[in-house]
Amino acid sequence: MSLARAFKIQMAGSVVQMFAQVLRGKLAAILLGPAGVGVFNQMTLIWNLFQSAGSMGSFQGMVQHGAAAIAEGDRPIRNLLSTFTIVLASFSTLLAIMGVLEARLLSDLVLNDDGKHAHLISIMLLAIPFSVTALVYRAALSSARAVDKLVQAQILSDVCGAIVFAVLIWWIGLTGAILGFMVSNLAFFFLTLARVWRMFGGAQVRPRLADFQWEIVRRNVGLGASGLMMLILSNVSMMIVTRIIIAHFGLHGAGLFSNAWRLATVYLFSVTAVALSYNLPSLTQTKTPEHLSQQVETTLRFYSWALPALMVGVMAMAEPIIRVILSKEFLPSALVMFILVPTELLRIYGETLLMPLLARNRGFHFTALFALQTTLFVALSALLVVRFGLLGAAIAYAISLALADLITYLVAARKIGLRLTGSTFAAAAEAIVMLIGAATLCFLFGFGLARLVSCTALVLVWGLLALRHEEARAYLLSVTSRMWGMLGHRR
Repeated sequence: MSLARAFKIQMAGSVVQMFAQVLRGKLAAILLGPAGVGVFNQMTLIWNLFQSAGSMGSFQGMVQHGAAAIAEGDRPIRNLLSTFTIVLASFSTLLAIMGVLEARLLSDLVLNDDGKHAHLISIMLLAIPFSVTALVYRAALSSARAVDKLVQAQILSDVCGAIVFAVLIWWIGLTGAILGFMVSNLAFFFLTLARVWRMFGGAQVRPRLADFQWEIVRRNVGLGASGLMMLILSNVSMMIVTRIIIAHFGLHGAGLFSNAWRLATVYLFSVTAVALSYNLPSLTQTKTPEHLSQQVETTLRFYSWALPALMVGVMAMAEPIIRVILSKEFLPSALVMFILVPTELLRIYGETLLMPLLARNRGFHFTALFALQTTLFVALSALLVVRFGLLGAAIAYAISLALADLITYLVAARKIGLRLTGSTFAAAAEAIVMLIGAATLCFLFGFGLARLVSCTALVLVWGLLALRHEEARAYLLSVTSRMWGMLGHRR
């Protein structure tokens, strides 16, 4: 399966996930308001932290070692699945119990509410062991590059969760929102288990103590520690930044910022999913620095041409999107989106540059670079939120990613021989300049004809520049051929 095909399949999953998010976001905005949405989003950050800690950061290691185990035959994959299922299910259950016992403390730390929402945190954490164990099955599908099966499971779980969310939030408010969130994760567990069971067979998937191997755990310690630190740092940094926002602007401000963040990222689920389920296994199999560099360059150029026009569309239509997905109360989030949307391309570049370090078992450098970015984000937010409000947090995120991307490339070049050519730098620079220009136009012009025309003109100029590259022309030809094929089929 090619990168472009994997991306298209994941993008289809992203569309469904986006519609599910639209339904949940719209209902939450109407029924809970900005403050209620702020509470819900803070609670999902608690969920993410417990899920990350419960997984012990082992997902990347499972994918990397799983690809090798599949190539070696039945016994290695059976040992891998049994070992990780036993370890992660046991540890995440223990962690969830601890979280339930300390739910009042968690509620007060994150929401500053004297433990008012402790009962909801306790209910939510009950699903953590299922969510963490589902990562084992997700990793198995990723190792086999079964992107289609993984996306099918994600789509069905999103639909199930959205339906339950829609029914229960009308009935019991915030509690219903939490239960709907839980159902989505429980559904993903059972759906991925069914697909892995069908792909590898019950004898391979069923966990047995006899197949447990400490050697597999020890082999994954380095990668697991890196992955765990990355996940914890990501969630803790966001919790700290939103806590800073709450201190200055209350839960209302946190709700505005978190929804701007969500709208700026939800349609890009496919990119992160491809990074883990396609890019990492592919990079692991490369033998030379030249081959590795070629893979990274192909990925970077693909993102530089496939994503910017979509991002400009999201910015140009920010206000209508917010009205449709949320409500007019959230319109101030549009200004934050004008910074966060272009910044997402920097995040995607950073992930792409970090993956080779993980593939070459440079766990320390991988973790240190990610820690640098999150530390910069928190430190700059503490300074800029006071001066620029919610925009300050978005600016802090952009600066931290830009600096981290530059440093990551320099480290990867020195440590693993990564080399990017001038055409790759040019494609990335053109995309970034175009997005900054579009963001500036969106700041200058309110939603209307002037903004839409100027942004469209900018995209056309950028597109003409991009077509200088042969790969960009091939990508455009592929897209147009597929569209004409679909139109012809309909006729």
